Amino acid sequence: MHFSDANVGLVMSLGIISGLVLKNLFMFIFSDKDKPISLLVFSGLCMLMLYGMFWSIKFSSPIVFAISIIAMYMFRTVCSLLINLVEMEIARKGNAEHIFGLIQTAFLTGDIFGGISLPYVYESGFLVNTPLVIIIFILLSNILIYSCAKTSAKSHTELV
Repeated sequence: MHFSDANVGLVMSLGIISGLVLKNLFMFIFSDKDKPISLLVFSGLCMLMLYGMFWSIKFSSPIVFAISIIAMYMFRTVCSLLINLVEMEIARKGNAEHIFGLIQTAFLTGDIFGGISLPYVYESGFLVNTPLVIIIFILLSNILIYSCAKTSAKSHTELV
């Protein structure tokens, strides 16, 4: 499958713009809901779109690929917002060390694993042949964030 630079830019821009719209709509409607649960829901939607993206690469379906990328960026934008909101809730409770651990774990792990493995994984076609691997890693990272938020809430109630 080959895409021109203009098509790639258009697809990514549409995903980011639709993500900003969805993020503002989410905050307008669901701002008082449980943020960690919402994070798991939106990360599940991201994983579904990633699976569709890898599936479309395997079977050379450019339309499904473009739609999956747009939807994945849209849901990822909301996930990013929810992670920031969870971090703010943890910090508000006086457990800032949880935030530093959360941020460092997420970014450094992603940078290290991604930087080391991406060239090898791309050349071998590993992710296209086994797309559930990346989806499971995303699920585990969001479960880590969810558990950090719950641990922080539990320790805050014990202190009060």
